[in-house]
Amino acid sequence: MNLNDSIPDEIIEKIFLNLDVKDMCAACLVCSKWRRLCNSEKIWRKQCRIKNWIKYGYGALDLTYLPSSDKILSRTNVSGTSPKFEYNVEESKLSPIPKWRMIYIKSRFLELNWVKGHYNVLPTLRAHETRVSAFDSDGMVLVSGSTDAVAIWDLDNVILRYKIPIHKDQVNHMQLLGHTVAISYTEGSIKVYDTISSRLLMTFHARCAAEHLRFLSKELIVCSYADNICVTGGWDGMLILWNMLEGEMMFALKGHEDCECCIYSLIVWRIISADCEHVLDSNLKEVYCLKLTPTLIVAGGTTSKIVIWSREEFTEMFVLKQHLGIVRTLSLNGDLLISGGDRKMICVWCTKTGKLMNVVHRNPDLLHLMYVNETKIITASPNAPGSITVLSYW
Repeated sequence: MNLNDSIPDEIIEKIFLNLDVKDMCAACLVCSKWRRLCNSEKIWRKQCRIKNWIKYGYGALDLTYLPSSDKILSRTNVSGTSPKFEYNVEESKLSPIPKWRMIYIKSRFLELNWVKGHYNVLPTLRAHETRVSAFDSDGMVLVSGSTDAVAIWDLDNVILRYKIPIHKDQVNHMQLLGHTVAISYTEGSIKVYDTISSRLLMTFHARCAAEHLRFLSKELIVCSYADNICVTGGWDGMLILWNMLEGEMMFALKGHEDCECCIYSLIVWRIISADCEHVLDSNLKEVYCLKLTPTLIVAGGTTSKIVIWSREEFTEMFVLKQHLGIVRTLSLNGDLLISGGDRKMICVWCTKTGKLMNVVHRNPDLLHLMYVNETKIITASPNAPGSITVLSYW
């Protein structure tokens, strides 16, 4: 009696659901029946969920349809460092590879591109006569600003979609959320634009700026926008929380002795109650960049070091040393931390181990701003005329 034929397919599939990927791939080689059962969408969807790769099967990040950067550049993989995905399968009578197994394969390929440093440098974006002072992106659209204009870019095709002139003012900060972008200006106003049509949706100027100036006596220099709450800060160390739906101030947080763009101490606030929860000693002298996740607090500054704390216990986990000069910007992508600093240096770290994965060697210009998503690193040069570099890992 063949034991394999006597066990129902449903039981075998439940057993495979509890295997890791390495054991499941070995099971695929046993026989055609096991290969067919191992190719269950349920099994590979679970594996993608374990790795947090479900996002690569839906929407804008669907790796089934996401075009390769090689298509934009029309180049071949001569050097062996191209991020282009190539998977050739000969014709066979065996069951085809299902969608979620292919998503897993492509996601693993993308992960290795980050680890090994395989990427393409896309054509440089140029639309500003002066230095780019702020930008933000969602991976498909990029919005950049300077003293002369606000530019809206289509990243899929690497083209300029709109250019909105600015007169006698400077963009200090911006936050992209969906199809809208909130932009703060030197004068103290905040404008919200539609990125699809470039239409101005609202301006917090007359009423809101007057309220803001009552508490924020100096220049508005930072602005962050999420969940209908806008956080602004300035040279007097004040943070102000705004309700974007009603256009009214929620809280004014005072605890810093210095400006919000180069602080010397890190203070954790509770937004709901505006209470100070914890003060961290960074030993970074001036803190130039700061990122938060539900579990981590990461900061970099003038000492060339990056410090990672546990957000739950507020204990120091790692001190990362590789940069020369100031660490100017940080971004988090899953378990990867990407840091940018002086001398064109971009480093990719693992936040779980604190180890350096690789150093980006082909960044063509200096940087002072950086955006990172699952497939791209985007940097802006501090020089004029303004230029933006896009590095694609897919």
